[in-house]
Amino acid sequence: MENKVLKKLKKSMMKAVFMNKTFSEGNKKVVFTLISIPILFIILLSNLPSDYQIFNGNSTSKAILDNSTLEKISYTDKQQNDMVLYYKSDNMDRINMRFFNQKIIIENIDSGMISRGDILYYKENDEYQSLGRVVGLPNETVKMDNGQLFINNRPLDTFYGKVHILGMNIEEFLSYADENGYEYNSSSIKEIYETNFEDKVVSNNEVYVISDNWHRGNSGIIDTITILGRVKGILK
Repeated sequence: MENKVLKKLKKSMMKAVFMNKTFSEGNKKVVFTLISIPILFIILLSNLPSDYQIFNGNSTSKAILDNSTLEKISYTDKQQNDMVLYYKSDNMDRINMRFFNQKIIIENIDSGMISRGDILYYKENDEYQSLGRVVGLPNETVKMDNGQLFINNRPLDTFYGKVHILGMNIEEFLSYADENGYEYNSSSIKEIYETNFEDKVVSNNEVYVISDNWHRGNSGIIDTITILGRVKGILK
C-alpha cells in the first residue's frame, strides 16, 4: 500500500514537471534528480527493520533493544526460597524508583537464565555485596562512547542504555538540582555524562553490570560464580 502511494506521488510530480514546456531538457534532469532523492530516502526509511535506529546523526546497522525490562520493579511477597535484602546503597536509585533503605526480594537464579536488564545481587569482594544491572552477556563486547553503551558495536537502545543520574539525562538532572537547591560541580557532572571506555570483552562465564545511578556505584565485568541471586521485587 505504501509503495503504491509513493509511486502515485512520484508520477504526479513528474507529470507536473514535464508538462511544463518552459523547462529545458537540462532543467528537467535537475528537477528529476531533486525530486527522486527525497522519494528514494522515504522508500529506504519505510523499509528499515523495526530495530534500526539513528544515533548522534550516524546510521547504524541495528540497535539492541530491550522492550521487556520495566523501569520500575513491582512490590511482591517473599516465597519460601527467596532472600530478603535490606539494601543500604543508592547505586540503583532512580527518581521514580528507590532501592535505598528498601527490603528487596532476591530469588535464586541459574547463570544460564540471566537476561539483559536483570538486576543481580552479587559479591563485589570478600566483604561487600552489591546490586548491578546486566548490560553485557557472555561472549559480547561492551564499550561506551560519550555516555552511550554499545554491545558488539551496536547501540543499546533502552532506558538504561545511556549514562544517567537518578534516571535523568544531564538537562533533567541540572534542572532538578537547581530546583532543589543542590550544589554540584558542572564540569564533574558533564564528565560523568560523557563517560567513555574502550572495548571490554565479556568471557563465557561473565556478565557486564552497571549501576543505574552512575556516579554512586561500580560498573564492570563480574564472574557468574559471584552471583547470589536476582532482584524479584520490593517486599510488600
